[in-house]
Amino acid sequence: MTRKNMHINKRINFVIERRFPSFYEEIENVLDQAVDKYQTQNIRDPRIISYIISKCDTDTAVLVSRENDVDLLNDKDKISKDEKINKYLEIFEEYESRIHSFSSEELNAAYKEEKKLEENENLREMMAWDERQEFSDPMASADFDTWLSMATWTVDEAVSLSLAKEPGTVDRSSGFYKFSLKTGSPFISEYEKRTDQLSRAIKAQDLDKPLRPEAVMAWFQGQGMQGAFGGRVHHIARYDEEVEVLRRENERLKRLVTSPEKLETNSVLGLYRLCLGMAICRYEYRTDMRNGAAKSIAGEFAEVGLSITDDTVRKHLQRASKELGFEWKTRSPFEVRSKLRAKPKSD
Repeated sequence: MTRKNMHINKRINFVIERRFPSFYEEIENVLDQAVDKYQTQNIRDPRIISYIISKCDTDTAVLVSRENDVDLLNDKDKISKDEKINKYLEIFEEYESRIHSFSSEELNAAYKEEKKLEENENLREMMAWDERQEFSDPMASADFDTWLSMATWTVDEAVSLSLAKEPGTVDRSSGFYKFSLKTGSPFISEYEKRTDQLSRAIKAQDLDKPLRPEAVMAWFQGQGMQGAFGGRVHHIARYDEEVEVLRRENERLKRLVTSPEKLETNSVLGLYRLCLGMAICRYEYRTDMRNGAAKSIAGEFAEVGLSITDDTVRKHLQRASKELGFEWKTRSPFEVRSKLRAKPKSD
């Protein structure tokens, strides 16, 4: 048999099995035994029918196909078991003969139709399975009030929230995750897909790290995931629009710096003193080492809607230190004051 014939026979068998599942599940093996026993190819021989009835445990009412002309097989009162099986085998033979006469185009069309129906059935089964799992429990729903107030998200947190699920309860570290991944769960498959898409966007520098909630939500909206984040993404400005606003603001600031009307030196130095002083006193900034001050400043700015990166904060503080010729290498000013207060007074 050529590979082409094997391919065709495989498709024929698939279509017939889909149309007559009861035949392959209940009758085929028993029928082969009966044919060998009675040495006849007439599968509707009364002896064959009797043999099938004696060997099959399943009620013959299940012997139905999706062909409209066998609906009567569901009505047990109208025909006997013998008549029912005989009619079933008659219809089976007719369909088998018909499909073997199909052209390549007709066979491909029948195969694609059955394949699509099978995929839809499997999907419905898996969606029903998903609904019974831990990640579908209402307790697994995301607490958006809490998460939207945070300065940054991880990739896992962003993906879980995009699916309206609580990070930590529903993510790749969850106990059920690996098991569900093997089952073909539609929810877990979507989680994997979004994780891959987001990771690639970060690698391509479409998104900056650390991930800011507003930027991530806008990015998901830009991917056409309108239902992401429980619909809350609709309230976030599009990312490309935000970029354009920032670009225009950047151009304006460049013109201001290079303009003859730029700020007087004393005013600039005053602003440097103000920024550097607050960074030291409030965030324990030091000029001789890198600590978390710049990150803390950027995080608190984000909470009030003023977006700025850690690197930008750090760059301006370093420039202020340089322009003022001022260095702060000691401990927190609070520690210094506390130690001074704790010194015993001399007589």
